[in-house]
Amino acid sequence: MCEIRGKTLIMAQLNLFSYQPSATPLHRLDPRIKFIMVCLLSISMVHSQLLGSTIYLGSLLAAFKVSGIFFFRAVRQLKGFLVLLLMIMLVQAISIQGDPFIRIWGISVTSQGLFSGFQTAFKFFLIMMTGLLFASTTRLNAVKNAVQWFLRPVPWLPEQRISVMIGLALGFIPLILKHARQLSDAHKARLGNKNKHPVSYTLQMVLPLLKKTFRSADDIASAMSSRCYSEDRTGPVFQPSGKEPVFLCATLALALLLFLF
Repeated sequence: MCEIRGKTLIMAQLNLFSYQPSATPLHRLDPRIKFIMVCLLSISMVHSQLLGSTIYLGSLLAAFKVSGIFFFRAVRQLKGFLVLLLMIMLVQAISIQGDPFIRIWGISVTSQGLFSGFQTAFKFFLIMMTGLLFASTTRLNAVKNAVQWFLRPVPWLPEQRISVMIGLALGFIPLILKHARQLSDAHKARLGNKNKHPVSYTLQMVLPLLKKTFRSADDIASAMSSRCYSEDRTGPVFQPSGKEPVFLCATLALALLLFLF
């Protein structure tokens, strides 16, 4: 990392859904406010049109700039997700009736379907990038504490158990991705990528990944048991940065703008 004008820019490769330590205003924001902001923006994105999505993209670029995380470097880590969005766009392009835009092998791609598919894929992309920004600027312990705080007023719900489960699940995502990269590199080093049979190749990758994942889960369970983990623990303590009202008001204004457009 390097320091530029008092703001830390993250120069290392971004690991998906893993916290990137820094001291930016987004990092120091109360996690409860972050949860509310993400929920408001995600719900607003569902009802927005292309103009509203474009406005939100500009706001998202500014948020990435403030957080010190490079937007396009993060996009490059989402290659598989981008392929999925492309498939969603193509399915809508050929399934929605309208004016034929192009015809290939007897399949008509309509202008209305192409526009609708692009709009849907664009919204999913923005929501995904919002979640990635949230995960990159919020510690797992803060996420767990925020979930516990929100669930505490709900009767008959073990909020501490649920918050621990959510924290462990989020913590396992970057761990699984790391294991997958290691297995892929080892597989290529042994010329396993020469195997063109899809079922055999998938089994060679999935089974070792499941084994490493379950072994990591057993290690965590053993570590928690050896430390006498109990659900009867001290409640979470939050330290607001003081800028929560500013961010919340800006989010409300942006959500209203998305609803209008």
